[in-house]
Amino acid sequence: MERSQTKISNKWIFTLLFFSFVGFSVSAYLTATFYLGEVPTCTVLKGCEEVTTSQYSKIGPIPTSLLGLGYFLSLLIMLVAYLDMKKEKIFKLFALMTIPGALISLVLLFLQFGVLKAVCVYCLAADISILLITGSTVFLYLAFIKKSKQEEVE
Repeated sequence: MERSQTKISNKWIFTLLFFSFVGFSVSAYLTATFYLGEVPTCTVLKGCEEVTTSQYSKIGPIPTSLLGLGYFLSLLIMLVAYLDMKKEKIFKLFALMTIPGALISLVLLFLQFGVLKAVCVYCLAADISILLITGSTVFLYLAFIKKSKQEEVE
């Protein structure tokens, strides 16, 4: 007996795509300013220079924003693949990938607020995007599992 595939509504996928695109765009901007030797312009909160030039802004020679760029790009690719193929395995992989992203975001938020006592609005946008993606994905995944189990019973 073949198990039916539970589909996640496109509106949820497009919401996740939106937050992933926000994170990707912010990460791209921060990466570009890093490699251009510039400091991001912070008009709302003052702290971008302190955060983006701190010892925590790089892992070796690699800016954390470049890692974020790759991370968000992989999320975007998985979401587009899910939209195209509607394979449960793709969404499961996406869901799993959100967990380390959220943990890293929490660490980066702690460094900004707790250690540096400075806030970069762009970094904050990327971190909040990851946390919203993860929260939404956990909610969707739990609903996904519940619906799949109900379909198995029927």
